[in-house]
Amino acid sequence: MNAKRAIVFWAFALVAAWARADYPVNYGKVDTSRWRCLLCPFDSGAAQRGALAAGALHSARGEARFGRDNGVDRAGAFGRVNADYRVATGRGALFNAQARNLGLREWAIGADYRQTGRFAVRAAYRQLPRNVAADGRSPFRAGETLTLPPTWVRAFSTGGMETLAASARPIDLATVRRRSDVTLRYSLTTKATLTAAYFDERKTGAALGHRDALYQATALPLPIDHRATGWEAGWRHEGANGLVGVNYRRSRLANDQTAWTWQNPFLGGPPLLRSATPPSNSATSLRLVGRARLGRRTTLSVNAGRGLARQRTPFLAYSTNANIALPPVAGIAGDHLDGARESRHGALTVTTRLTSRLAINLKHSRRERRDTRAPRLLTPVLGDLFVAGEHVAHGYAFGRSHTEVSARYRAPKRLRLAVGSAWTTRTRSPAEIARNDERRLWLDASRQFGASWRASARVERRRRDAAPFQPHGTNNPLTRRHHQAARNETTWQAAVRYTPPTSGFSAGANATREAARYPHSALGLGSEDASGWHLDVAYAAEKVAAQAFFDSRTRRSTTAGSELFGSRPWRYDIGDRVVTSGARLQVTGLWHPAIDFTLHYARSHGAGAYSTALPARRAAFPTLLSRHRAVDARLRYSFATNFAVSAQLYVERYAGADWAIDGIAQDSLRNVLALGHSSPRYHNRLLGLVVERRL
Repeated sequence: MNAKRAIVFWAFALVAAWARADYPVNYGKVDTSRWRCLLCPFDSGAAQRGALAAGALHSARGEARFGRDNGVDRAGAFGRVNADYRVATGRGALFNAQARNLGLREWAIGADYRQTGRFAVRAAYRQLPRNVAADGRSPFRAGETLTLPPTWVRAFSTGGMETLAASARPIDLATVRRRSDVTLRYSLTTKATLTAAYFDERKTGAALGHRDALYQATALPLPIDHRATGWEAGWRHEGANGLVGVNYRRSRLANDQTAWTWQNPFLGGPPLLRSATPPSNSATSLRLVGRARLGRRTTLSVNAGRGLARQRTPFLAYSTNANIALPPVAGIAGDHLDGARESRHGALTVTTRLTSRLAINLKHSRRERRDTRAPRLLTPVLGDLFVAGEHVAHGYAFGRSHTEVSARYRAPKRLRLAVGSAWTTRTRSPAEIARNDERRLWLDASRQFGASWRASARVERRRRDAAPFQPHGTNNPLTRRHHQAARNETTWQAAVRYTPPTSGFSAGANATREAARYPHSALGLGSEDASGWHLDVAYAAEKVAAQAFFDSRTRRSTTAGSELFGSRPWRYDIGDRVVTSGARLQVTGLWHPAIDFTLHYARSHGAGAYSTALPARRAAFPTLLSRHRAVDARLRYSFATNFAVSAQLYVERYAGADWAIDGIAQDSLRNVLALGHSSPRYHNRLLGLVVERRL
């Protein structure tokens, strides 16, 4: 630590020496209904428990967004089964099995077996859909190559595609992931443990993608088919004064869709176009962790690792255009890149309690990533029509060094302070901005007033300096990218909460404000401001619990742009706001000992305003809108000790508006062939009835 950082650190420590206190703990407000104990003692004798819930759901309408992640994307009835089973023996053995949402497209099963102090094994499987849209229409037919109908009429603009309306067919933009996991843990001794795990995940379906050939773009239902597999093994030893562990991991991505190929619907280019997909690759990593207690007041933690990723997917030809013939890439053995990327990371943390009230935390970390491949001389082809000049493709290197010093102090009068400072350096090679140095200072303060009130505040200042612009590419030298540019940023936060003891009542409010300025960005993002505030209230009694909240978030930014290198003729302004509110009511045994009732309400309204200001006039785009409302009511009746029946009514409204996709006719965009789908807008209703049986 240099002299400047040492002075700052000890100044913060002295300032912190007159404040801080612990908050009183209120365990009565902790919701433990969904906690799952992994280390609980086993039953003293043989015991088994289980539950089976079987029922049906009915969706009034088929909406892709309504069933985006749960698979309820069509109208009609669905069966659903949930099951849990647990059996324990007096010898320390435990078996658990679970099943969720059997009958739906989103479902999961899992089972585990554990022997106290010896071993544990778990296996699980999950299927997760992702529905995007079902209202689009496309003339492309699925296959190894996306083909157009034989009657297709190619044209320079969409207005001249005479058979577009007749040949477009409905398409379903949706994917599904299927994942399997197996985990094993074996205890060598009471302190040493071996672990091993394996996973297999495959994703298939169709996703929306846009590909262009120079100035002509086409929206495509791109086929998705890739598989990720991996395994890991580790050893861990934990004692009274510390622990040490090592973990090795290997994974692989196999992409069966090696390229996307489609027939060109426009005139002016080759009849067949192609785009590369993410290449198959593999990765390995080795990680070491350790923690040691040094005396009674100091703890030392170490985390270090190294990784290597490789890909040897064969190169595609430069172009599908038969008139373009280029020699193979020079300096490459074989037909692949032989790409390799190394990564290293290490972190050291020291936490010491100087007194019973003052604690100091020191942390330093370093992360590096670099491509080991040699520079290659490549020849870009524009739009499968023109050959550009040769270009040297370099490997990319990235480094991040972070040092942090913080202090926490607990003082009488229930006052708590935390101060800190951090220094971060990022390096890149080659890049237009080769280095960033960032300094961060923060101060936290909180206090408990009496038994009911608690208040807190935080202020943070960040300053990031950027190295001079390096013209490695053809970008405008006045442009500064968001993650590279010099930036001055300030954040304020404040919160207050009122919780009278034994009253069951709680209310709170908080507010945030962020302001960022990019002082040297002649072109690009110049300023960004965000603010928000939140209110919530809750009440809990023996048979009734209720909560409500209101949240508002706003973000504004300004970007300067130019078509020339030396001027700023236009400015782009963005203003986003999201307002969310909700409430929950839970009644247990109030009207009848066997009747439980819950009611949820949620509302969210988002709007985005985008405009461009020119010297003589201002042009605004239509506002982007997203409105969502949902009501979920559930009634449960326990008509016997082990039997219950539940009914559910879920109603959801959603309306979106996006000028980029709504109302696009055949000739709205002459050089863009769109899919014709629009923003989702629906009012749907879901009815459910479930019968539960407990063992």
